[in-house]
Amino acid sequence: MSKSNWKERECGSLWRNDDGNKQYYSGFVEVDGKRQRIVIFRNGFKTDNSSKEADLRIYINKEVDSSAKQKIN
Repeated sequence: MSKSNWKERECGSLWRNDDGNKQYYSGFVEVDGKRQRIVIFRNGFKTDNSSKEADLRIYINKEVDSSAKQKIN
């Protein structure tokens, strides 16, 4: 076994996205062989840096099918 088992413990990846003035992360986590797409946003409800509220919020990424995208555009 190697000195580090980071590769064995890896369970996903994230990519930073910029959408206008908002920055968020999207990617996936894999637990017990099941891959789940997620998005992560800053917690807009956090009041200050010393609060016990989370800095980031994680959501399951609901895919929008192509017909729904066409209705939006």
